Amino acid sequence: MLVALEIKDFALIESARVEFAPGLNVLTGETGVGKSLLLSALTFVLGEKAAASNLRAGTSETEVSALFVVRGPELARAVEETTGIPAGEDGELLLRRTFSATGQSRAWENGRPVTLALLKSLGEHLLDIHGQHEHQSLLSPYPQLAVLDRFAGVDAEREAFTSLWREREERRRTRAELAAGEATRKERLEVLRANLEEIRAAALQPGEVEALEREKRVLANAEKLAAAVQAAWGALYEAEGSAVERVHAAQVELDRAAGMDGELGATATALREAGAALREVASDVERYAERLRSDPHRREEVEDRLYAIRRLLSRFGPTPEAALAHGEELERQVAELSASDNRRAGLDGELAELGERLRVAGGELSRRRREAAAELERGVTRGLRQLAMPEAKFQVAFEPAGSGGAPGATTAEAGLGGVGAAGGSATGFERVEFTIAPNPGEPPKPLRRIASGGELSRTMLAVKRVLAESDRIPVLVFDEVDANVGGRLGAVLARELREIARTHQVLCVTHLPQIAAAAHRHVHVSKEVVGGRTQTTFAPLEGRARVLEIGEMLEGRPPSPTSIREAEVLLARLGADATEGKRAGARVRAKSPAKTSAAVPGPRRTPRDRASGGPSQPK
Repeated sequence: MLVALEIKDFALIESARVEFAPGLNVLTGETGVGKSLLLSALTFVLGEKAAASNLRAGTSETEVSALFVVRGPELARAVEETTGIPAGEDGELLLRRTFSATGQSRAWENGRPVTLALLKSLGEHLLDIHGQHEHQSLLSPYPQLAVLDRFAGVDAEREAFTSLWREREERRRTRAELAAGEATRKERLEVLRANLEEIRAAALQPGEVEALEREKRVLANAEKLAAAVQAAWGALYEAEGSAVERVHAAQVELDRAAGMDGELGATATALREAGAALREVASDVERYAERLRSDPHRREEVEDRLYAIRRLLSRFGPTPEAALAHGEELERQVAELSASDNRRAGLDGELAELGERLRVAGGELSRRRREAAAELERGVTRGLRQLAMPEAKFQVAFEPAGSGGAPGATTAEAGLGGVGAAGGSATGFERVEFTIAPNPGEPPKPLRRIASGGELSRTMLAVKRVLAESDRIPVLVFDEVDANVGGRLGAVLARELREIARTHQVLCVTHLPQIAAAAHRHVHVSKEVVGGRTQTTFAPLEGRARVLEIGEMLEGRPPSPTSIREAEVLLARLGADATEGKRAGARVRAKSPAKTSAAVPGPRRTPRDRASGGPSQPK
């Protein structure tokens, strides 16, 4: 619950300290005095966007502190998960925020600096504001679906469905891109494969060009080479008295001499080896000459090969090595493009699987939504009867959601493009709209088409009453929930708010005396000029001062004896008993922010307080 709020230099508020009780807390006062400023300060300290208008004129910084007490293990766990640390002693959670004229905003949680995003996340767990602007937002089907899901307790299931749906849509986009580029892909693949085949067919070898160039030069001098080689062959081996013959003859004589003188043995051996080497040289010359004679067309073949290689290199690289590297890149690209066929087949399988998972998850989500819708319909219709609309019927209308959120498309029309039966939108297979038939014989109409402001306000209160029963947020704020509601329904509205206040702390800005009389704590808001400056002040009302305020709300200022008696009757009939009020006040004072931060002085006594002898707070 919210224990207290301290405000300094916020708009028209110079300094104020407002304490709250468990149950129903009301803010009353004339129109325009700044009742909603307190709510603005509350949203400010919970991380809402700040503006220069938040600063009191002539000041350099505004500061707002809010002390909450976190009760219940579920809420405590949510707060701990958000902040990363458990709540303080006795569940205390002190939030403080400042905003300067330079636009700098700073925030603290239990004295620890935190981000505005963290403040905002905390606010989502601690407080929910229902105001006139929310009436407008709840007229739209999308927020209504969110309300139904919160009531059904399927937020996690909805998030899971949304995640699946987005995953499926991403797969569908990828599949569509592959299909759209199919013709281009095939054409590109044909070109790549042709180029790769040309490189492979060339069978290039590293250093081949240099070797062919050398061979070409040799073949260009083939006749001269043949003549020289033939002459060498004759001198070495073939001609009479060739070198081989002469060395052989010398070898025979030297071997004979070595037989007579062993000292010549080594020389004879060396000559024998020289003769063998000479014969090997002669054989090499003969083989070379034979090669020159064996292929008369070799020169043409070399030139053709060189031409083919140079033509290939002009397209794929300056060297055979570069062309071979290009071929490897072509192989990679061909494999990648060829794999798209497998990718498409894989995507089809993934889409089918996702479609089935969506069908199951969406079906379960739809089932739970319809069950919750029936319960919501019963609860709101029952609430409307209590709000003097005995014949009204509240209904939740379901319509199929089109794929991608397009309204009106059926589930069958919004399929998965042949890969599954699940359609719908990111939020499920259906959209919903809250409808009401205010009078017998009339067909249900969407809330956005209700002409009567009073009927709309009562319907919204009935919806919020039912939602509050399942809402774990501890503090509910109603900003002028009595708008467009006549005084005859005031007591009914008061009892409804008191009923909500049984399970939640309720803050309510109101103009109805019946709601004011039902409060556990009543705060009067006024505006006065002090030292030439206008300021908004807040004063808790008890006893005679509260009777006079409710009397003025009944009849106007000054209250007549009759309106005062009526105020006393309202307090006796609708108000919290004195014991409950004293207990609430004691709990509030025990949890004051003064324990953890310097207290900001409260407002001065209002003129009405001075006239009535009502309570005051020191300036």
